[in-house]
Amino acid sequence: PMVAEDVVVARDALLALERDAPLHVCHVSSPRSVEIVRWARERGARVSAEVTPHHLSLDTTRSGTGDPTYKVNPPLRAPEVAPALRDALRDGVIDVVATDHAPHPAHRKRGPWREAAFGMTGLETALAVTAEVFDGTSGVDWRRVAEVLSHRPAALAGIDGVAGRPLAVGEPATFCVVTEDTPWTVSRADTRSLSGNTPFEGREFRHRVVLTVVAGRAVWRHEATTAERR
Repeated sequence: PMVAEDVVVARDALLALERDAPLHVCHVSSPRSVEIVRWARERGARVSAEVTPHHLSLDTTRSGTGDPTYKVNPPLRAPEVAPALRDALRDGVIDVVATDHAPHPAHRKRGPWREAAFGMTGLETALAVTAEVFDGTSGVDWRRVAEVLSHRPAALAGIDGVAGRPLAVGEPATFCVVTEDTPWTVSRADTRSLSGNTPFEGREFRHRVVLTVVAGRAVWRHEATTAERR
C-alpha cells in the first residue's frame, strides 16, 4: 500500500533534514510522498525525487487484469494517482523521470502473477511518455523534457561536467532528434531491446526519437516501416 512508501519517505526526509544530508527518493508512486518531499524542501532539506514513466501513465486498470506484464515495484496505483504525479513533475517537486528499465526474458513474465518477475522495459518509450506530460496548449515544452530526462539527472549524479549538457558549439555532440506530432504505435516486434516486456504494447504516442548521437557518432537511427513510408 502507498502508506508503506509514505512512512519510509517521511522517515528518511526527517533524517536528511536533521543531519543536512542529501536524499534521493526513487520511484515515487504516492501523492503523500510528494507532499512529504515538498514539506521537507520548504524546511531546507536537500531532498530530490524521481518518478517512472509507467507511474505517470498507467494505473490499476491495467494491473487489475492479472497480466504479469504490469507487475512492477512499486505497484501501479489507482487511476487518480497518475495525474497527481504528473502535476508534481510539472511543478518541479519531482525532479526527474527515471525509466526503472527492467528487461526480462519472456518466461520470467509469464504464468501466475505471484511467480512472475517484477519490472518493465521503459527506455525506448521514456521520452514519448514524458513529452505527453509537458504537452500544453502551445505544444511540448521541450526545455522541461530535457531538464527532467537529462540536465537534472546529470546534476544529481554529479556528472553534469560531461553529461546532460546543453546544445551549444563546443559541447559534446550527444543528443537525440525527435519527431513531433507524428503518431506511432508501440510494438514489441519493433523494439530494439531483446526483451519484449513493454507495458505500452499497442499504445499510440505522438512524439518519437528517430536518431541518437553519442560523442558525435550516430549510434541508432529509426528505420521507417512500410506503413510509415506510405
